Amino acid sequence: MHHIDIVIVAARRPELLERTLSSFQKYIFNNFSINTVSINIDPFGGVEKETGLVRDIVQSYFPSVKIFTPDTANFTASVRRLWKNTTSDYVLHMEDDWQALGEITPEMVFPQLKGDVKTLSIMNKAKCWNGKQVFHYPFRRKGVLPFKSENTSKPYFTTSPSFWNGDFLRKCGTLMVEQFDPEKQFYSDVNSPLEDFVKPFKNKFLIGENTSKEYKFLGRKEKHHLIQDIGREWRLERNIEKLLINNQSVWKEMSSEDKS
Repeated sequence: MHHIDIVIVAARRPELLERTLSSFQKYIFNNFSINTVSINIDPFGGVEKETGLVRDIVQSYFPSVKIFTPDTANFTASVRRLWKNTTSDYVLHMEDDWQALGEITPEMVFPQLKGDVKTLSIMNKAKCWNGKQVFHYPFRRKGVLPFKSENTSKPYFTTSPSFWNGDFLRKCGTLMVEQFDPEKQFYSDVNSPLEDFVKPFKNKFLIGENTSKEYKFLGRKEKHHLIQDIGREWRLERNIEKLLINNQSVWKEMSSEDKS
């Protein structure tokens, strides 16, 4: 039987974490044999006492969870810290602001996570998937053309919820540098050692099937998303914008000028 480690990148957002863990418990956690669970709680998104609330919530699901509470918020440092502290052959990487929408089983994961496929990105509701893409690549604009196309010369590895080969994840964590956004380092020419390491490998989409009544009536199943982002809604309610500055993710409260 395969065991997995679970790592969770989180902030002081207890209400989001509860929604995330509740949905993942319903559709995913109960289907897997879990080895260790680790969470990094960055001092962002709420006041200090909410770190304790986040701690209480995660411990209600995983009593023996390993908890990191750094003094300074740094998204990339959180990812590196969690990845380098895993030990299992397979890892489920999570963030605290995603809601699971459909069941995921070991039979959906482990047979696909082999060979040059080192990660499985769980299909999310915001992804503009054309129904044909198998692997995840970054997009690029060629010359003066108005549209973008996939850059299949570089794989796209994501920090949204995904299943990883453990050895591959730990090596990526070792090669990652803290001054750049984790995802951008895989393909944006800011971390050559990491890009060179991951280039031969692939990230495959993990896609569910739509079994709603209307599709059953039509006698077919339609592939669909398995998770949805609930962090955007949280940011909009608080006038917080996520920006990419110098290839690093920055969360900024919007002023009246920004919103006009």
